[in-house]
Order: sequence, then structure tokens, then C-alpha cells
Amino acid sequence: MRNTWEIDFQIIGPVVIRSQVNLRREKGFSSNQFYSDIIIKRSQQGFDITATAFADSMEDARIAAHVYLDRMKDVLCITKDIPLLLSNDERGRARYDNRLLLGSQDFIDAFDKARVYEQHQPELLRAMGWYAKGKTSTNAYDQFFAYWSVIEILGVAYHEETERTNRGQKNKIYQCFLDYFGTEENWPVPQDWIDKAYLQRNELYHGGTGTTLEEILQTAHHIDSLSYVSLILIRKIQESVQASNPSTCR
Repeated sequence: MRNTWEIDFQIIGPVVIRSQVNLRREKGFSSNQFYSDIIIKRSQQGFDITATAFADSMEDARIAAHVYLDRMKDVLCITKDIPLLLSNDERGRARYDNRLLLGSQDFIDAFDKARVYEQHQPELLRAMGWYAKGKTSTNAYDQFFAYWSVIEILGVAYHEETERTNRGQKNKIYQCFLDYFGTEENWPVPQDWIDKAYLQRNELYHGGTGTTLEEILQTAHHIDSLSYVSLILIRKIQESVQASNPSTCR
């Protein structure tokens, strides 16, 4: 029988809870269901969170708990559209002057949705993870790669198959936009947005990240629109899978 560990983390961001939250949430999908006890406490940086994990070693338990809590955090980040960082680092961080008040139901919903997406919509959950990474990064290149990864993952996974989508990834993204945003005049970005962002993606992937101010700013120029499109595309797909199968995407 594996050992039971209590692992402490911080979720750092502009959030606050009024009182301690105690939860018991499902883990795993086998016939032998097991659970993790979750304790969430207020802190100056956001909140402290302790989770039980079952593993032979402390490091294995930490890794497993980090993945489990990170998925919940990603859903919460998308739901509230706020930067949240899950940390196991003991070093202190600056206090946020403005904080969003969360309640126990916010955490319950986030855990539940992460569990459902993990089982039924793994690509959507993976895209949420990249969005959350972009939200907490201050490096323009890291942000670009994170937000563009959202577009790529969703574009490839969620599109109607057409003759055009057989001709490459960019065409799948284009069709995904048509499927979820409607015709081009209804898109939240200009019609040539995919072409320009994809060109920048190729330059960065194949040519490397530049070091001059001009090169950095050229990449940074895309960040706001990438972030915006990533978020609303995630939410559009969330709404779609919810409408198509409410019993498994509550």
C-alpha cells in the first residue's frame, strides 16, 4: 500500500478567500475510486493549498499533486480570466493590492470541470494549461508560444473536416474560426490575422527568437490579440461541448 502524503502549495495571484475551504475530491478513473483531501487557506499572495497524494516517495507525491492541482488552477484561470501561478516554492512574493473574492463553489466547479475535461476533452484542458502559462509569463516569446499553442491545439482538435483542412494546420485553424466565430466579417480579429500570426510563428519556430528591441517588439505586438482570441475560443468551445453533451461537460 502506498504512503499518504500532505503536499503544500501556493496559488499566487490577485485572489482571496474569506474563510478556509475544506474539500474532498475524486481522483483517477479506475474502478477503485480514490479521493484527495484539499485544504485551502487565505494568504497574502493568494491562497495556500494542501492536498493529500498517494505515492511511494515524497517527490512522486509532489509531482502527482502538482499535476492534479494545476489542472484545477487552469480551469479557474480560464473561468475568471486572471493570472494564477501554482508554486511549491517557499520563497515569498509580493502581496496583491486588488484581489478577486472566491468561494468554495468556485473550487468545486473548477475541480469538477478539470476532471470532466481530462476524461472527455483532453485537448481543451491542454489548451487551458497553455493559456494559463501565457497569463503568468512576462517574457514576450514565452507568451507568444503559449497563446499560439492554444490556437494550434484547438484548431487541430476542433474543426469540421473539409477538403481544405486536409491541406495543413493553418487551414484547420481557419476552419475552426469559421465553425466557432462564424464568417470572417464576424471574427474578433482582422481576416488576415491567422496568416500574420502563423508567419510570425514560423519565423520564431524555425529562425529562433531575436535579441534586438525591434524583433522583441514585433513578437510582443501579437500578444494582446493572441491572448484575447485564445480565451474567447476556449470559451466558445466550452459552450459548444457543454451544449452537445451536458451530462459529461457540466
